Amino acid sequence: MSWEIHRPGAARQASKAVARTLVVNERWLIVKIAGGVLMALLAWRSIELYLLRLELEELGRETEAMLKPDLAPGGDQGQGSARIRSTRSAAAHSVSAAVRRALPEGYRCVAGTVIYTAHDGAMRNITARSNYWYCPPGGKGEDCWLLTPAAVGCR
Repeated sequence: MSWEIHRPGAARQASKAVARTLVVNERWLIVKIAGGVLMALLAWRSIELYLLRLELEELGRETEAMLKPDLAPGGDQGQGSARIRSTRSAAAHSVSAAVRRALPEGYRCVAGTVIYTAHDGAMRNITARSNYWYCPPGGKGEDCWLLTPAAVGCR
């Protein structure tokens, strides 16, 4: 008792006090912890989706602004666009225009790009310059094709 603070009458109160023990069921504690973790993950996911939606809306606004005819460079089909059209081979243009495929399951068309959820859960986009090959599940090497927004009619 040398390390305790002595209060008058403390000995009488200690003898009368009933020892109270807090019994925590281990299963209930595990359920509470799992529920807390689940709530945190759901909150995190909702914040990620909200931020993704804001980014996609901003991308859509920027794309619309770039596609306005008065702001687009060479929108009047001048010499610059004529040079680009002449450098493309006619065969390559006809092949890409002739082959239109359906948008694969899990892929979406947003503002001229194809968006999909990667294996790690991140949203990825495929543009006209991306070198992304899509292989259907259970398909062979010859079933794979170059997935671009133009190949699936994404505008």
